[in-house]
Amino acid sequence: MAGRFISFFLVMLAAPAGAEGRLFEIADESFPESEILDARAQPELDGTSSIRITFSEAAAKRIALVTQRLVGRPAHVALDEVTVADPIVRETIRDGVLQLDGPWTIASAEALARKISGKPPLPDSLEE
Repeated sequence: MAGRFISFFLVMLAAPAGAEGRLFEIADESFPESEILDARAQPELDGTSSIRITFSEAAAKRIALVTQRLVGRPAHVALDEVTVADPIVRETIRDGVLQLDGPWTIASAEALARKISGKPPLPDSLEE
């Protein structure tokens, strides 16, 4: 019994916090962290910030299907069942890149982008 407890305890220590992943949803369609290639904050001219999320090819196909049926209607976007945004879909998203506009500061948008993707944004360039 003690051996099983120690094994369980060691497994728990080895798993990083949040290793189970976050639940990111667009209109009740779930996207695991593995399908989110990048998420980054972008400052807007009006002083707010947006979040640009780039999805894998497989996820991009699902986003196209979801947004196609929602053109002209809101697409509920949530992270761990908490509303992030309810943008009106203006057209089908075919390239797998979603931009969420919001009242965020750049700092809060950066923090939210990191929560969505589970990792820091990719560098803008591979050159140093």
